[in-house]
Amino acid sequence: MSATLEEMFNKASILDVSFFNFENAITAAYFADAELNIVKANKNFKALFPNIKNIEGFNILALLGRLGVSDEQIEEFSNSLQRDKKVLIPQLKIKTSDAFKTFSFLATFTENGTFSYLNGVQGQLIDRTEEYRLHEQNQTLLAENETTNQRLKEKSEKEIADTLYQYGEEKRSRIIASTIKEYQKNSEIKTTLELANLISTVVKPGKNKHPATRSFQAIRIAINDELITLSEALNQTIDALGKGGRLAVISFHSIEDRIVKQFIQKHSRPKQIPKGLPIMMNDTQPCLLKDLGKVKPSNEEIKINRRSRSAILRIAEKC
Repeated sequence: MSATLEEMFNKASILDVSFFNFENAITAAYFADAELNIVKANKNFKALFPNIKNIEGFNILALLGRLGVSDEQIEEFSNSLQRDKKVLIPQLKIKTSDAFKTFSFLATFTENGTFSYLNGVQGQLIDRTEEYRLHEQNQTLLAENETTNQRLKEKSEKEIADTLYQYGEEKRSRIIASTIKEYQKNSEIKTTLELANLISTVVKPGKNKHPATRSFQAIRIAINDELITLSEALNQTIDALGKGGRLAVISFHSIEDRIVKQFIQKHSRPKQIPKGLPIMMNDTQPCLLKDLGKVKPSNEEIKINRRSRSAILRIAEKC
C-alpha cells in the first residue's frame, strides 16, 4: 500500500526532486525567503493565481488569507514553520479556471550554502482533487452499506418482501426476504457485494441484468425516499415554469415513469365533471400542461451507452 502524502512528509529526510527541475515540475512550486516573501514561482504556481500580477514578492501568509484560510490557521501555519521547520496543510480548496480543486500546501525551511536560493522556504501546492474525491466516494459507500445493513436488520421479513415487490417489482421478493432473514440469524450483511451474492443464490440472472438489480433498486428507493422526492419536485414545477416553459424528466424504471406520466396527464386534461351538473366548460380550470409525448433511446444510443436502455424521457409544456 502506497504511503500517503502526510506519511511521506513526516519522514525524517525529504528530498524534493522537483526543485532540481523547478520550471518543469508537475506541481505548483515556489521558493520564499526567511520572511516568507515569494522569491521565485514556477508557471504552475502562477497559473493558480491569475489575479496576482507579480507573485514574486507576495507573502505566503497573505496568499493563504486570499485562499480563505482563517487567521487562526495562518498563525498556526507560521508558528509550526518556525518551530518544526516544516508544515503541511492537507486540504485546501482553490478555485481554478474550470472548477474548485483540492490541494495540499507544503512549506519547509532549507539551508544550503551552495545554492543561495535554497536559503529560506521551499514549498508546493499538490493537486489532490482525485484522491479526496475517491476518499469521499468510499466514505459514502461505507455509510450506504451501514444504512442498508441497519434497515435490513430493523425490517421484518414481510416488510422487506413488500419493499422489494413494490419498489423493485421483484417477483421473487418473498424468497429473497426469507433468505436475507435466515442469513442474518448467524451473520451480518456488511457490504453491498455480500448482499448481491446472497440474492444471486435465489434469483437467476436475466438478460444483461444482474440478479440483484431489482432488489438494489428497491432498497435505494426506500432508503432515499426517492418517489416522495420525485412527486414533490414535480408539483413544484407548475409554479416554477413560465408560459411556454418545458418540463423534461428522464426516468430509469417503470415506477418513476408511471409517476411522471400520471402527473403530466393530470395537469394536461380538464377535470372530469359529473354528468348533470350545471357547470359550463368555461367555468372549469384550464389545463396547466401540454403533453408533448415521450422519447426512448435509439439502438445507436444504447450501443454507445448501455445504461440508457431503460430510460424514458417525458416532455410537457406550460400552457
